[in-house]
Amino acid sequence: MTLQLVLQFATLVSLIVGFASLLNTLRTQKRQANAQVFLAYAGRYDDIMRSFPKDAFEARTVSAAEPPPTTPEFRVAALRYLNLCSEEFHLYRCRYLDRGVWKMWEAGL
Repeated sequence: MTLQLVLQFATLVSLIVGFASLLNTLRTQKRQANAQVFLAYAGRYDDIMRSFPKDAFEARTVSAAEPPPTTPEFRVAALRYLNLCSEEFHLYRCRYLDRGVWKMWEAGL
């Protein structure tokens, strides 16, 4: 009878440890996926910022500056940026993106 209780207790403990391990694995996987998304979108953001014409980029950083001329290069860069913002928001709304990452990006939008 005592051996049976020990085996039942060992089974219960192993189930609890297994479940905790599964939860930890899922949490780690989600964090890694968010890190990959963050790095991919940060790279895209950097590419877009580099594609803006120089005068447009400077006008973005100086609040009293004149608006940049709307050249074809500016329009393409602005559309790429708006598309990136839209994709980021979609990822957040579909819960593919961590709230902390979204809050950081949202401040920049």
